[in-house]
Amino acid sequence: MNNGAYFRKLREYIIKVADIVYMKVLDDPYVFEEVNHTFQLLVLRKTPNSGRYVFRRGNILIFSEKAEELRRLFNNSVTLRELGYRVETGRVVWNQHKDKLTNNPSEGVLMIWSRNIRDGKLVLGGDRPQYIRWSGKIDRGPAIVVTRITGHPKRLKLEAALIPPGTVFVAENHVNVVYPPPNATLEEMEEIVRQLNDPRTWELLSHVTGNTQISKTELENLVPLTITRTRETYPLQFTSIKDIKTRSSNTLENILPMKNNS
Repeated sequence: MNNGAYFRKLREYIIKVADIVYMKVLDDPYVFEEVNHTFQLLVLRKTPNSGRYVFRRGNILIFSEKAEELRRLFNNSVTLRELGYRVETGRVVWNQHKDKLTNNPSEGVLMIWSRNIRDGKLVLGGDRPQYIRWSGKIDRGPAIVVTRITGHPKRLKLEAALIPPGTVFVAENHVNVVYPPPNATLEEMEEIVRQLNDPRTWELLSHVTGNTQISKTELENLVPLTITRTRETYPLQFTSIKDIKTRSSNTLENILPMKNNS
């Protein structure tokens, strides 16, 4: 209800015909029997809308208990979209391609699972195949990968990591992929990763989203970032791989093929 596209027309109708005199996102996800969901309580009065609890940014309209605070914060911030970044949900629905999963890097493309994104780094390996025999469209770093599942809005947490330049990969659909504009620098992308992993960003997002996951639209348009660009831009260069860990005994070159012409 806060900001989901499904309820967009309902939110527009509410502010057209009523004022929100009280709003509360309930902590208890079990208000209704056998239903685990996030609930929002609204008290409406059929008078002209005062703008209380209403936050707008571009074409986005949401309800938030901290709408006034969000307005102040966004006045001094930019969004990924405003910086020229594009966000897409990972293209692989893994359980529709079980027969294509493999642990052999020579047989497939690196696949990023949400569990690979930990503490600002890529942590490869684990109990799921890390590669997929993929004939569809692939991605190539640099890019930023962000977990979609954030938990209860009151205890929201994002995890983000940088995909090094030249790394060929696909992401599973519980991961959002952030694609940079041509003028982005690695330093800027690393700073975005740092801010996405900052608990202060999570706190702000908890007043924006009413869901247990963050959509590509929310990530692109509703995450306030403090990024300053100079007039001079630099080409994206190969980054250090110091922020990539592996639990596998394979060499890093095998795990992260930096070049792939297929």
